[in-house]
Amino acid sequence: MAFNLKRLAEVIRTNATVPSQADFLATHTSFKSLRYVMSGLTSQSGRQIDEESFLKQGIFDKRDDHQFIVIQGDNGSGKSHLIRWIKERYISQVDLEKEAVLLIIRDQNTLRGALEQIISANIFPPCIELGDLKKLVEANQHLSKEALRQNIAVQFAVAAQNAPADDVVLEKRYVKKIYPFLTDQTVQDFLSQPGRAIDRIYRRLNPDGTGIRQDDLEPRFLHDDLVVDRKLLDKMKRDEANRNAIRLAEDLFDSEKGPEVREKLAKFLNQHLEFVVQSCTNLRSADLKSVFEQLRMALKQAGKNITLFIEDITSFTGIDRALVEVLVTEHAGSVHNEKFCRLFSVVGITNDYYQNSFPDNLKERVTGRVFIDDATLNSDEELAEMAARYINAISLDAGELENWVKNGAKDEDMPIARDNFNHSWAILPMADGREFSIYPFNVSALANMYNTLPAKAQTPRRFLQDVVSHTLRTYMSSAGGEFPPPAADFEGEFKVPGMKNPNHEDVIKRQAGQHDYRMITLLRLWGDGTAAGREQDGIVTLGSLTEEVFKSFNLPFIEGVMEQGSPATAGGQKHLVPGLQSQIKPVLSGPAPAPQPEPGQHKRLAEFKQIQDELEGWLFKDRKLNSYKNLRDDVIKLLLDYIDWDAEGIPAPIVSAFFTTQRVSIEGQTGIINEGFQVTRSEQSRAALLALAAWRHLGNKSWNFDDSADYLTKLFNWLVTVKDQVVAYLQSPPGEDESAGWDLPRYGVLVHCYVQSFSGNPPSGNSVKAVYHSIFQPPITVELQDNRSSEWRSLQVRLKQNNSVITNSHELLKSYYNRMQGSITSTTDVYFVDAAPLLKTIEEVQQSGWDLAAVDTGPANNKSDMLWHWSLKIISLLQGKVIPAIKAEVSECGVLLQKLEQYTGNQVSGEELKILFAEMASFLTNVLKGANEAYPDTDFKSLTSKTITATKFLKRRNLLQEAVQVSGVEQFLILASHPMQQVVPYLELFKSMDRLLDNKIEKFQKQLAALTNSQGTTGVSAIIQKASECLAKLKDDYMKINQGAES
Repeated sequence: MAFNLKRLAEVIRTNATVPSQADFLATHTSFKSLRYVMSGLTSQSGRQIDEESFLKQGIFDKRDDHQFIVIQGDNGSGKSHLIRWIKERYISQVDLEKEAVLLIIRDQNTLRGALEQIISANIFPPCIELGDLKKLVEANQHLSKEALRQNIAVQFAVAAQNAPADDVVLEKRYVKKIYPFLTDQTVQDFLSQPGRAIDRIYRRLNPDGTGIRQDDLEPRFLHDDLVVDRKLLDKMKRDEANRNAIRLAEDLFDSEKGPEVREKLAKFLNQHLEFVVQSCTNLRSADLKSVFEQLRMALKQAGKNITLFIEDITSFTGIDRALVEVLVTEHAGSVHNEKFCRLFSVVGITNDYYQNSFPDNLKERVTGRVFIDDATLNSDEELAEMAARYINAISLDAGELENWVKNGAKDEDMPIARDNFNHSWAILPMADGREFSIYPFNVSALANMYNTLPAKAQTPRRFLQDVVSHTLRTYMSSAGGEFPPPAADFEGEFKVPGMKNPNHEDVIKRQAGQHDYRMITLLRLWGDGTAAGREQDGIVTLGSLTEEVFKSFNLPFIEGVMEQGSPATAGGQKHLVPGLQSQIKPVLSGPAPAPQPEPGQHKRLAEFKQIQDELEGWLFKDRKLNSYKNLRDDVIKLLLDYIDWDAEGIPAPIVSAFFTTQRVSIEGQTGIINEGFQVTRSEQSRAALLALAAWRHLGNKSWNFDDSADYLTKLFNWLVTVKDQVVAYLQSPPGEDESAGWDLPRYGVLVHCYVQSFSGNPPSGNSVKAVYHSIFQPPITVELQDNRSSEWRSLQVRLKQNNSVITNSHELLKSYYNRMQGSITSTTDVYFVDAAPLLKTIEEVQQSGWDLAAVDTGPANNKSDMLWHWSLKIISLLQGKVIPAIKAEVSECGVLLQKLEQYTGNQVSGEELKILFAEMASFLTNVLKGANEAYPDTDFKSLTSKTITATKFLKRRNLLQEAVQVSGVEQFLILASHPMQQVVPYLELFKSMDRLLDNKIEKFQKQLAALTNSQGTTGVSAIIQKASECLAKLKDDYMKINQGAES
């Protein structure tokens, strides 16, 4: 018959149900390498033995004696299968009238399942009181309560509260915190999450109704169960949990002491698992012990013995210690024990349970152990034999196998399905001469799938579930016979290994057309991992597969890569793609000598294959990329060296700042992805990343390895494809389009011109040359100036506050047209400037009238910390504020002009000003000093030192008048030169002289009045005459000054 899902589900069980006797016997594969140790204390001794020899020597030769035999191995290793096989062979040869045989299967591997099997077993004589059995039933019923999870946590808390004070496992200060910790609802919810300790224990006690086996669930606390996260800790604090509960949570959370506390706490809690389970189930160890003692006494009176086969002792979680004590109790040695019948038991126990949970004092009572981990699947042939037996049973009708069992179930008489014998390449010869079909597998496919299962999953159970069953289900569900499917659609727990030469995939894609990915899967699993075409003795193969294999799967038989005379081997080293420099530079030497293994070579090859597998899952199954860091770093280095950044007009600071590990990512990487350039998920990207992985691992950071030219070709093609994208990314920030007006150098020139101006150093004459030279001068710090309008000073304040941004913008502008010598990411104080484009930009800025309004500064509002937006941030500070500042300055200039005109008038000439300044100086030095009249020297220092001149005054006053009369950039540049500050000293001089004259006249008038009053007319004539002459002189000089001013 053909494959069908019903038979597949019956033969390979993925749930807790048990295969039929016929299917079990038909699929049994001999255990050839068991290790038998006749001790429960040591595992070092022992001998290798096959299953038949063990059955005779370890079972039948000793079956009259008390025996407690442990079948030991990891989950999935075949313990249950071996125990059931022993049971089937056992019952076929013993007298069941004299032997009571009880097999307790794993069922769902729960306590309830185990108890139900004991209760329903037909081995209890009527003389055994039902009261004891009722306890088991009541315990079984009690397990169904939903409150069991909460009760488990509470009972652990109670156990901790009642623990002896001298408990050495966990310090007392932690023990006292357990009760409030485990009774906290938040903690209970946390530990009851699927897969955590309380949930696992619950599921081992009580089946969940899903039929899912619980074999791999550890019914105890593990270190990882107690890893407290910040979320849990914060919630406990918000909910105002008990202080001791929070403190224990903090201890578990602590990065330093947490691991040790978690380990000790888990061990402490596991000590009390038996108490917890028995408290939750109302079951006691004595109940189980009493039942079995009564049973053994009743059987002895009836002249019978008992043999127990227990597939997994952890089915008895909580009463497992009691069960072990039952099993080790002999039927001799004391008057009490002699009442019992002989008990022969074979029990399945995991390695972990035997090492950590099996009572040490009872290990010496174990009469023998059989280690099963390495007993099967030790070769490709054993894999194929196991698969063949299961595929044969699936291919047969259940009735055929049942008839075979009725006729004695001899292995040599087992029916063999021949439906797929037409696929001769899939026929497996057995050692006894029989042949089985393993279609749709071959031996290579089975081995490749099994070997790529995770290490812990390389067991018989997982091989059957994850390889055989998975593949057959895929085969049966393939629409239109499209089997095998592409690797991404085929992989389950196993991985499809990569092509030995990934470049062969390109050949397949060219030659196989629409069947390319299916053929790649076939060659990678069924074949030798290549697309090598070979011919030997007239037989042509592709990837070591004959044409018949391809016909079986409706695939074309292509030429592939012919090994003899192929371009890859002709003439030695292929031509390598030029243009890749630095650490990713190809080696252009001649053909390399025969490669010799070097230190680390095998490790590097394994690392390459891991990345190869990751990249396939990344591309085809949208998986996360874990090994992204080296790939990303190599992408950055490669692009930095490959692209001529100067030719693309990208300044070094932009490249250095934005082409970094923070700004470059690979789509789907596990690390944080920031805004920037991203290597997208594509076939071409995969090829490029694989080439970089080959450079790093196969070539040990060189291109000196086999087929390097093929990798380089793919890498170069990718570089050509992404170059424009990389350049576009660095030409303007994300979201900005250079063609839509983004112009970073123009923004930098604008900022430079305005900052220079507001600092009082505007470019001389606003010439292109002056601006150019000023750019390469040290940056100027904007300082506040006196005699400025409040609006102008406000802008100076804001610019001063952003001095660091201004400096950065200035440095960026200087570097923008610098042509770096050496690495683009180097720092330098030496500039080789491409002057032409910079001069052109300056000219354009001048022609625009230093237009700020046309610049969109929106991006700077949210991203002002980005290098791209430094100049934009300064422009945003200036926009809308420069014109009001100019207007305010013009207004101040007008006021100043009016004040000056009060002293000089509108049309004063240079000659008149010279006379005025001379008379003022003479008045000070000749008149006042001659009359011994003091005056403030500091007010007139500029006059006496002749730093104030008529020429300077006229020039500065005219500039001030021009600032009021002109407009645009010209006006701004005049105002930036601060003409008011230059004229103010003259105004202050006039004011000082005016005050001085007023003071002196007033003084003399007072003196005259005083003299007249005190002396009358007698003897004062001479004094009056002298004073009158001085005053007349002062009056005359003053009038001259005023007349000059008025004219």
